[in-house]
Parts: sequence; C-alpha cells; structure tokens
Amino acid sequence: MVAPAFMPWLWATMLGIGMGGLAMGLTTISVRAGGNADVATALSGMVQGLGYIIAGIGALACGLLHSVTGGWKAPLLMALVVLLGQVWSGTRAARPYIVQPSQPRPKPVIPQPREPILGKLSVPEQAPEAP
Repeated sequence: MVAPAFMPWLWATMLGIGMGGLAMGLTTISVRAGGNADVATALSGMVQGLGYIIAGIGALACGLLHSVTGGWKAPLLMALVVLLGQVWSGTRAARPYIVQPSQPRPKPVIPQPREPILGKLSVPEQAPEAP
C-alpha cells in the first residue's frame, strides 16, 4: 500500500513467510491439546472454522469495498485491521498453555441386548379365506 513497486521481491518474500507459518500454526494445535484427542478435535474445528469464515467474508468484503470505492486503499486498510486482530490473537495463542477440557466426558451408555419379543408372543393363526 505504501510502496508496491519498491522491492517487490521483499513483499513476495514476506508473503511466502506468512503463508508458510500457517502449516506451523496448524501443527501446534495438537501440542496445545496436550495429547487429548477430543480437545485437539475441538480446537481444530474451532480454529479452522473461524478461519474459513474470516477468509470467506473478508474476500467478499474486500471485493465489495473495491467496487464501491473504485480503488485499493480501503480494502487494504480493512485487510490491515483484520491482520492486527490476527496478530493480537496469535500472540495470545502463542502463550505456553495446555487446553484442558472443562468437565470429564461422561462414558457413553451402551444399551444391553434384550430377548427377542417374537418368541414370547403368540401369533394368531390366519383365518381361511372366504370362497
């Protein structure tokens, strides 16, 4: 936004580093869960779901802003505001902390097999058909 033609290799390098950090961020979900598969599943669903919502709405909003304003300044400013929120969230998520479930999961109730009902019922015989 400030100097797009100045050192394009620098901007491309920074973009590549940022995109490469995504894989590292996703692998830390299992570390953050402390080996608990249920917590890792919940964290992964929350993080990726929220990320896809932000990405989908953000891309649509940037396109709409570009169409309304006719330039790239407003969409890029919006992207910077979203980026600041992501930086804030990322610094909070990078704290050394293990996520624990709030309550132990109850054990599932497995129904016991029952005796077949048909064996105890008497089935009435069919009446002969009328001629």
